[in-house]
Amino acid sequence: MSRKRLFLLMLVAVAGIYGCVKTPMTEKPGNQSSAVAAYFDRCADEGVFDQFSPEELIVAKEILAQMNIRPGDKLAEAGCGAGRLTEMLAGLVGPEGKVFAFDISPRMVERCRQRGLPSQVEIACASAIDIPVGRGEFDAIICHNTFPHFDDKPAALREFHRVLRDDGVLWIVHSRSREWVNSLHSSIGGVLATHVLPDRAELERLLRETGFSLELLHDLPDRYLLKATRGS
Repeated sequence: MSRKRLFLLMLVAVAGIYGCVKTPMTEKPGNQSSAVAAYFDRCADEGVFDQFSPEELIVAKEILAQMNIRPGDKLAEAGCGAGRLTEMLAGLVGPEGKVFAFDISPRMVERCRQRGLPSQVEIACASAIDIPVGRGEFDAIICHNTFPHFDDKPAALREFHRVLRDDGVLWIVHSRSREWVNSLHSSIGGVLATHVLPDRAELERLLRETGFSLELLHDLPDRYLLKATRGS
């Protein structure tokens, strides 16, 4: 058995201890978003994703350094979960900036609010296809370990285009490679079985059709990093 496969099975087993992966919910036809929200509600109740592991934290810090986030920036975090990255983003933008953190899971949003984040953070329960803000609000949108979970990816990208300023940046990032992420979701099954991170060609097409230009894509064993800029 390969080292990658062994690590994958170990992760699934560990997640199963928390009850989040062990018995994944089965998707009901026509109710994908509700099923996804319910799945991550269960994860929230068991404290899954509350904190980064030491290895994940190192990668998260390195990825954030590449984003060149500055004090005063206005960011949206699509799928903030329990707020582990939100807390780091708040420190980078400072009190003069803004982080609009949202998630489709009410229980994840509740856990995020329980972190006692500073006043520059606004937290909402919302979908990526219906973000409750005006046009051109943000300098950047960050999807950290979340893009595969968006049921209607073209609709989400169109909404991201709407809320980004001209030349705003979209980041799609993961703490493992595309292959690893897709293998994990397939192994978990249930509502996550079809949650895939598209290949480069498909992503380039989706981005182009929704008004974005792909700037960079790094797919490495310990991280996945995509940067796209908003066109006019």
